[in-house]
Order: sequence, then structure tokens, then C-alpha cells
Amino acid sequence: MEKFDDKVVILTREKSYFGGLVLKEAVQQGLKINMVISQEWRFKQKYKRFKAYSRKYGFANILSSKLFEIIDVIIQRIIRGKNGCQKIEDIAKNHNIPFVTVPKLNGNKTVEILNCLSPDVLLLGGVGIISPNLIKSVSKGVLNSHPGKLPEYLGNYVVRWALLNKDPIVITVHLVDTGIDTGDILSEDLIVNIPKTRSLHNIESFIENQRAKSIIKTAQSFLKKDLIQKPSTVNGDSHLYSVLPLKKSLSLYWSLNRGK
Repeated sequence: MEKFDDKVVILTREKSYFGGLVLKEAVQQGLKINMVISQEWRFKQKYKRFKAYSRKYGFANILSSKLFEIIDVIIQRIIRGKNGCQKIEDIAKNHNIPFVTVPKLNGNKTVEILNCLSPDVLLLGGVGIISPNLIKSVSKGVLNSHPGKLPEYLGNYVVRWALLNKDPIVITVHLVDTGIDTGDILSEDLIVNIPKTRSLHNIESFIENQRAKSIIKTAQSFLKKDLIQKPSTVNGDSHLYSVLPLKKSLSLYWSLNRGK
């Protein structure tokens, strides 16, 4: 097990499946985590986000996307049984890793904690856009694992769009800057063994596991200075992907269930 003197912090959200995967992978691979900072789960925040997304992308598109997700998860739990998902707080506690909660991801409390701890590396575990103040509080870099090839596949829902477009799914680990998925690229992992399943939930869960492996593997290489960074330059092939429109969602679910 290789040891580093650098301080590494995970920033995540309460109830984040991906955040838990990142922490578990770090523990398994022997990467010391000095602290986990988690944003509290609040229904009010979820509702505000839903309203904002509905205004931006259309209520029908957002609602259909969420309904498809919920139905898919319910079907898989009926078929396979409920897989217990350990809380990230419990994972941290079991491995004696300091765990703190904050009311707002980009709030003053988060900045104060980071300034006090002075981490070398911050790993993002399922969070949205972080503020420049958070980025500046980390000495070596903020790392994010993006489930799409950059700079071609920018934004959210890129796995669904790649499946719909029948494009390869590439996990890109990159440094975070003040843009959206525009920081220097540290590693790229082509996913070649996507499970043959009718469930989008199962596919996305598989991709989340691969993302966690990629970000920890890349973080270890980054700390060893064993990486060549390359710029992620937005070009004519770049596209900012958002939620699938209703017709596209139906087309994707239909193609998965037809085995195409």
C-alpha cells in the first residue's frame, strides 16, 4: 500500500450513491481520505432544483425522466431484491474518517472547513458546480469523474445520450476549473464491458462503479505526478447534453427493451 503525505478530501451529498462508491473505492485501494464533507439532504433543495430544471428543460421532459428512473428501479428491486446501499456516513465512521455535514455545498461553512484543513486534493463525489472559492482553497487540484468523453460529451445525462447515439462511453477524469467540464484531462477509460440488460438503472449503476474506480486510480497517479495533463478544448464536435426530451427517453427505453 503506497502512502502519500498529501491531504485528500471527498466532497459529496447526503444520500449520494456515487459519493459512497468513491469513499469505498478509496478505502479498498489504500488512498487515505482525511475528511468527507457532505451536504445535508433537504427536500426543499430538491424541490427547488426540480422547479429550476423544469423551467429550463420543460416540465414534461423532467417529469418523464424521473418517472422512468423510478419505475426502472422499482422493477429491478422486485426482480433482484433490494440491494442495501450503505450510507456514506457509516462508511466513514467504520474506517475512522472524519465526517462533517454542511447546509450548502458552496456555503461559507464549506469554505471555512477547507481553508482550515488546507487539502491538497479534493475529490468530487456526486456534486454539481462548485464555486471558485472552493477551487481556490485546494492547493493541487479538484478532481471530477465525468461519465462521458470530453470535450465532445459535456453536461449531464451523457450516458443516456451516448447509448441513444450508439457512441462509446468513456469515463474522463479531469481537473475542475470555473467552467463546466472544461478543466485539463487527466485520464480516459473506455467502457467495453457494459452489461447486457434492459434496465437503464443497472447500466448507469455499473457506470457509476467504473467512475469511482477511475477517479481513485487517477488521484493516486496524480499524487505521484505520474500523469500527463492535456487541455479539454471545446470545439465543433462538443455538445452540452441535458435531460432527454420525452420522445428521446421513450426511444431509449424502447431500444433497451428490444435489445438493440
